[in-house]
Amino acid sequence: MTTVLRASGLSKHFHGLRAVSNVSFSVEAGSIHSVIGSNGAGKTTLFNLLSGGLVPTAGAVEVSGKSITNRPPEYFVALGVVRTFQITSIFSELSVWENVALAVRSHLGRNYSLRVKKRSDRQVSESVSEILRSVNLASRSSVVAGSLSHGERRVLELGIGLGLDPTIMLLDEPMAGVSAHDRHVLRDLILNLRKESGLTVLLVEHDVELVFDISDRITVMHQGSVIADGSPAAIQQNEAVRASYLGAR
Repeated sequence: MTTVLRASGLSKHFHGLRAVSNVSFSVEAGSIHSVIGSNGAGKTTLFNLLSGGLVPTAGAVEVSGKSITNRPPEYFVALGVVRTFQITSIFSELSVWENVALAVRSHLGRNYSLRVKKRSDRQVSESVSEILRSVNLASRSSVVAGSLSHGERRVLELGIGLGLDPTIMLLDEPMAGVSAHDRHVLRDLILNLRKESGLTVLLVEHDVELVFDISDRITVMHQGSVIADGSPAAIQQNEAVRASYLGAR
């Protein structure tokens, strides 16, 4: 297996508080790798370190064997590290098509206007159409994004992320606030994207049932440190995990 993302000894301290302490793990190409842990375990800080939002106190981050430690967020994106957030971040006044087009144009270095005409660039248009098909939003392309349901906005965020041509997509609580029906839609979508395009996913999610259902590998954090890393079956049987996290649920 090819390693897409590697964290080595990552640490982040805030005024003496060790939010992340000596975290090491790797994410393999084409896998769904989840990070779980109770509130305050350090998951969000870890994601910020892996996406360039924070500079580590110590340690290193590599993408496809290339160090990206201490680089700005745009450098992470250029190498294919794309992150979605707990709170949806879309242009509500633009259409679904325009939201994805902006991401595609950004990746191609062609953004010079917030409004994008569908037929102004064949390469962009073809890419957007393919992305909307892959996330099942083709029929909603002309809809204003602000009128979408919460679940559809989550799906659109995935589409926007795909527009940046990711090597690995970091999904931060994609199921937060989503209905039971839309959770199934998102679950199937993530699995289909991995199957059809080989997308690599690093997921932080509180829905443990979902995590064990779709993950190839799981990393468990507790008080800023990794206490277990392995297959879903191994994690479910790990006594330290059961005592610190699973057993408390």
